[in-house]
Amino acid sequence: MRFAHQKDGNHADVVRCLEAHGCFVLDVSDHRKIGVDLIVFRRGGVCAVEVKDGSKPPSARELTPSEVRFRDRCRANGFPWALVETTEQARELAHKLVGEKV
Repeated sequence: MRFAHQKDGNHADVVRCLEAHGCFVLDVSDHRKIGVDLIVFRRGGVCAVEVKDGSKPPSARELTPSEVRFRDRCRANGFPWALVETTEQARELAHKLVGEKV
């Protein structure tokens, strides 16, 4: 039996924060075979983003095996990957994508 993927409780807040800071956000979280929640673009910068709920205990925020594989593939190929647990981290990422000071 296959269960529907559930987004982290802060997923929508993270997306809204990124968009409010000028990012185009491609939400791919419903495509679990991809292994990441978001692909984020801003002025030529791009980053794969895994969203975890920072209010949960660390054990509930661990990456799944498919998320680890995706992260490792990104890193091996020089593609930016980030873990975002709060809207503050999302704001910082939006600025880092274009080399702005945070």
